Amino acid sequence: MLEILGSLVRQVILIVLLAVFVEMLMPPGDLGRFVRLAMGLFVVAAMLGALSQLLPRIAPVAKDWRPTVPALEVTEIGRRARTLQQYQEEVALEGVRQQIAGQVAALLQGMGGLSVRHVVVRWERDHEPGTYPGLRQLEIEAEVAPRTSDPAGSSAREGQAALVAAAQERVARFYGLSPAQVLIRLSEQ
Repeated sequence: MLEILGSLVRQVILIVLLAVFVEMLMPPGDLGRFVRLAMGLFVVAAMLGALSQLLPRIAPVAKDWRPTVPALEVTEIGRRARTLQQYQEEVALEGVRQQIAGQVAALLQGMGGLSVRHVVVRWERDHEPGTYPGLRQLEIEAEVAPRTSDPAGSSAREGQAALVAAAQERVARFYGLSPAQVLIRLSEQ
């Protein structure tokens, strides 16, 4: 051990002396600075090399340093992570559902006495893991003020059918859906 340490110290001393000798031979100026930098890096590399040879002999490094975790704990952690992820997705989708309900109510607010009571959002079932599902269908429960006839003379039922069709078209266009994907159920006030 002392022999190895002695030889390493001798190598480092020789490299330092070589660096000093080369530095004395160099003229002053920019080139001299670069040579000093290179020789300094060479000295540091020699010292690190000597240290890396000496360290394993002083304190042997464990071959398997990674902590071992029982497989049961890993699967439990994975299960809890999936449960937490599902919960977070449900919370996020509920927030989006509430925003959509507010948007639908705002879209249909000025359509001839139509007021939204409830919105059910149906999501696509198949989506990539880690992404949110797309909008599949909207079911809107709305109230319409009772009317006996339109100014044009059509019956109340025809007026409601036209109102529903116009509302479906407006909501479908806003969300990029087909009118068939927007279902509107009317109830009178």
